[in-house]
Amino acid sequence: MRFGFSTPFLTFRLRLPSLPRRFSFATLLLLVALAAVLLSWRRDHLELQAEIAQLRGEQMRRDRANARWGVEQLLGAPDTDAYGDQVTAWAPATTDGQQEWIVVDYAEEVSPKSIEVYETYNPGALTKASIFDSFGREVVVWEGADPTQPPAAGGVSKLPVSTIWKTRKVKIYLDSPAAPGWNEIDTIGLVDTDGKTHWPINATASSAYGGRESGRGYLPGSGTVTFGGVSPQLIIQGDEALLDLGTDVDVPVYSR
Repeated sequence: MRFGFSTPFLTFRLRLPSLPRRFSFATLLLLVALAAVLLSWRRDHLELQAEIAQLRGEQMRRDRANARWGVEQLLGAPDTDAYGDQVTAWAPATTDGQQEWIVVDYAEEVSPKSIEVYETYNPGALTKASIFDSFGREVVVWEGADPTQPPAAGGVSKLPVSTIWKTRKVKIYLDSPAAPGWNEIDTIGLVDTDGKTHWPINATASSAYGGRESGRGYLPGSGTVTFGGVSPQLIIQGDEALLDLGTDVDVPVYSR
């Protein structure tokens, strides 16, 4: 006995062992029910991942003001006002040390038209972009030379996307050793087929120079600290962490 169906994107064929007729229909119903359970589990799993990403993004937004060069800086619309080494952009942990990647999540699942990468310092490292479909599979949608190349100080690299799949997650790949210097990125916009640009609500990366996870470039607080019933202030200077036990001491401005 053979059973099969097809869609424009998926073909499914199943060959069943020869069974008495009275059992064939029951077996078919069992297989259909099993497939429905698996698809439902997969959908619930992806929805749970999306909820976790949103919750993580909310924590990252609270940390964003203090997370210099961290993945937190990739969230939301572009906010780096000038090209150069700016604390409001993400930077990798090293200059030219390794291949890098960034994954960003969006609030809505959309049909993508293009991906826009806001490069703010030492552009030219971008080599590939992919999306994740409704089943969580990674689909490469663009590969080639970075549209923004030196001697440009920065720019918006617009990557055209042609795909049948909807997405709420994007991944970009960076060949950091091929583009000397700190390859800094402000954010990654996802443009849908209606022309609306969506901004990241969560982000992860292969590495980051600053932020809470790296421990560098992260200021847990700012302003005046008084010792006496109040926790001491941790101050980051370069790669050193200093514990300030003085009274009424202003936290200095951080610089890399």
